[in-house]
Amino acid sequence: RQSLHHMMNHEHEHVLILSGDQLYQMDYRNLLERHKENKSDLTIATIPVNAEDATGFGIMKTNKDGLIDSFIEKPEPDVLENWKSEVPDQYKEKGKEYLASMGIYIFNKDTLKRLFEENPNATDFGKEIIPKALKEGLRVSSFEFGGYWTDIGTIKSFFDANLSLADTVPEFNLYDNENYIYTRARLLPASKLMGTTLEHALMA
Repeated sequence: RQSLHHMMNHEHEHVLILSGDQLYQMDYRNLLERHKENKSDLTIATIPVNAEDATGFGIMKTNKDGLIDSFIEKPEPDVLENWKSEVPDQYKEKGKEYLASMGIYIFNKDTLKRLFEENPNATDFGKEIIPKALKEGLRVSSFEFGGYWTDIGTIKSFFDANLSLADTVPEFNLYDNENYIYTRARLLPASKLMGTTLEHALMA
């Protein structure tokens, strides 16, 4: 919301909103393409999760066209059964039958501006902005992401994600030739380790 006036000074038609406490790799061009194809006002990136994780996310159900019909933020366990979705078999076999918001959104710029203006006290997309968009009958689409994604917004999830990177062949592989990580060059002195035994570890 605080950056809205900056966005309105540019001629772009869409606004991409991201979360800063997640680990994943996504080509946002595919998300934007789906948004345009569906002529959506808002597109939410989604991923199937299990029942245990579903209580910590915004969960939605979609129709056959990929449009979101209903949405609930962090549902209680006793209502989860009503929020199962049709998902590919590879997810269903793992019990991941709930379509969760990844906290990644593409809005039409004018739509975002109007929703903020009409809801001046709203501070949460999942609890306030998205339900309002659905109530107004806006075209809200789901973009189902098929790659690796994990939330690292808690100490436990951050710890677990770091440990998983040290697996022999990690699910999120930093050494994959197609998964480049770009940063600015920094010439720092090398690390020095003495009398140390390391196993399944990353040093940086």
